[in-house]
Amino acid sequence: MSDEEVAIELISVFFREVHRLGLKRRLELDDVLNSYFDTVAKIKARKMQATIAEQPAAAATPSQTI
Repeated sequence: MSDEEVAIELISVFFREVHRLGLKRRLELDDVLNSYFDTVAKIKARKMQATIAEQPAAAATPSQTI
């Protein structure tokens, strides 16, 4: 699943819960767009952090050459 698809699914769940709980009566397009782009940015940042965290472990593992 792409980052964009994950963001759409997360935002969908979030706004369903907001609606279900009655926390917000009116939803603006800007609210949806801001939520989407913020979520995509957070997903990409977490993926980058995970990649960076894995690099030292990969560098410490000796490679085998035959």
